[in-house]
Amino acid sequence: MLAAVLATSVILHVRTRFLPQVYIWASLGIFTAALALEGAILLRRNGLPMKLPVVGEVFKHDEKNSGPVSLTIILGKPLEVEAGQYINVFIPSLGIRSLIQSHPFVVASWTGKKQTKLELIIEPRHGWTKRLHSRKTSGSGPSGGLGRVLFTGPHGVPVPVCDYEHHVMIASGYGIIAHLPLLDRLVQGMQAREAQARRIRLVWEFKDEGLYNAVRPLLNLALAGDGDLGNRALNISLYTMKIRAEDLSERAQIFNDPMLPKDIIKSEIAEVNDQNIQERAMARLLAERDIEVKRGRIEQTERDYGTHPNDEASEMNEMRPWGMPQGQRRTKQLESGIRRQSTLPVYTENSRMLITVSASTTIRDEVRSALWPYLNKDITLKQLDYQPQE
Repeated sequence: MLAAVLATSVILHVRTRFLPQVYIWASLGIFTAALALEGAILLRRNGLPMKLPVVGEVFKHDEKNSGPVSLTIILGKPLEVEAGQYINVFIPSLGIRSLIQSHPFVVASWTGKKQTKLELIIEPRHGWTKRLHSRKTSGSGPSGGLGRVLFTGPHGVPVPVCDYEHHVMIASGYGIIAHLPLLDRLVQGMQAREAQARRIRLVWEFKDEGLYNAVRPLLNLALAGDGDLGNRALNISLYTMKIRAEDLSERAQIFNDPMLPKDIIKSEIAEVNDQNIQERAMARLLAERDIEVKRGRIEQTERDYGTHPNDEASEMNEMRPWGMPQGQRRTKQLESGIRRQSTLPVYTENSRMLITVSASTTIRDEVRSALWPYLNKDITLKQLDYQPQE
């Protein structure tokens, strides 16, 4: 309303010369065209009025005002969402002002295909999110009486987690929500042999027990999926004093001390260096054995085809009941051993590491400071779109 009054005032008070009015009408035309285009995209994404997305469930994990809210949106038609992207949500039933208010939320669910349900875990802060938290699911049904919703998106650039061999995920508070779809993408990518990940380290510092209750099943599911592969590349470390050890998988580590990003990054880089040394030694051993097999094959060929045709006794002494010379049989045994060894990981000269951060300002500053000594390494630092409140 204020913008419309301002535009009208400018038009009425501008000089009547033709050129200044052209500027105003051109600006209004561009604005109107952009608004119409955005409205068309909104309707196309959400569907007809009777097929708009609806709230399937609203669940509060803690009755405190700071506890998270899990919101399930059921879509009218499938939507493809990449890991790490977010949507802007409108919920008109929250009040008159909600008609012109939208809030961005990371999509916590990732399935690898088009989704008909979007899972959101929302941090209640002020205003819109606080009103959402106040909805009583027990009195108005699973949807909390929120009815139909609108959304735009998905927005944001997907994070190419499958292109890196080593991953360090650093989160504090609600920053864990931004990492959940990336974690799902990596685990499912390893199961489908699409991801190159050899080691995944997730570290999370938090104080909110309600948030932990919302996230715990998803962490256990990721650990179970990683365990099915047999390589157990995923390591999870929690820094908190709010939980009991029996509530989480035995593979997760729980510390009662503050998180130290500098020590974490240093230890992970040392772990990568150790793996590279071991893989370099294995690659050297495989190369030496391959050379040995090739040398043996050449020598055996010279012996087989260099024998005089009349020297039948010498040839019969080298034959076995199945008709294969003894030296040739040894060569095939060595080749079989090489094939078995070749299934092991092969050393790559440039092992890449991705560090993703969704944490407080203090932790982000500590991470950047900790990476200064390793600028010569192939390390990528990515600050995710969502950063938690201090």
